[in-house]
Amino acid sequence: MYLLHYKLYSHQFTIQTGNKKLADLCSHLYPSSRSKRHGSTHIVYSLRMSNVNVTGTIYEIFVNGKNKYQTNIKSELFSTLEWMVTCNALSHLQEFFQLHAGAVIKKGKIILLPANHG
Repeated sequence: MYLLHYKLYSHQFTIQTGNKKLADLCSHLYPSSRSKRHGSTHIVYSLRMSNVNVTGTIYEIFVNGKNKYQTNIKSELFSTLEWMVTCNALSHLQEFFQLHAGAVIKKGKIILLPANHG
């Protein structure tokens, strides 16, 4: 089992997987937030990969043992994992406002273009 420990602000979490390729890809997430395990982990994200003959490879994210996401597209796995981690890290802050948007500056004014996840 590969275990990667992180600390974002006060949020401590672990990403675990039994697959070396997934572990190598995860090692690039939040590289400056990697930590040695100190104290308790708030959340454990488990990544699993299984091969199904009909649909190909299935990727799954489990959060504290509960299946939360499933896809057959590897890039969706990591964008969803990053979204889950970010939301959970922000939830530990006392005050925050999260907005998914693009921005354009024109003549010194900023226009925010809100968007859905993904």
